[in-house]
Amino acid sequence: MEIINSLLTVFQILLNLTKEEEAEIQNKNEAFTSMKFAYQETVKHIRKTRKNDSKDVTSTYLKDLWWEASHQVRPINRDIASIFEEKSVYWDNPDIYMTETSEGKRKYNFRFRLHEVKILINKLEKKWFKK
Repeated sequence: MEIINSLLTVFQILLNLTKEEEAEIQNKNEAFTSMKFAYQETVKHIRKTRKNDSKDVTSTYLKDLWWEASHQVRPINRDIASIFEEKSVYWDNPDIYMTETSEGKRKYNFRFRLHEVKILINKLEKKWFKK
């Protein structure tokens, strides 16, 4: 009887680990889907609205997408979540990130450019899903 109880305890521990691993995979899937969608929608928005050297157009939609991505990523990685929060703030008011250069051109000042976000997403996909 003692052996059976021990085996049941071991089985329960393994089952709980499996549930935790399953929950972690689910969290990563949701976070990845959210950040990839925010990236894709941002690319669409820029293609549609950015002409020549024009400034970016505010987008509540993108602000909300990046905020959701930051929320989904936060339990997994706080640093990445803060990058996505900054993207959210940016799309709420892109002008606050703009400065004039000495040549009179406009320049955006922020931590992570969109192409860097794409590189980050690709790295996370490989790390999280071991492709």
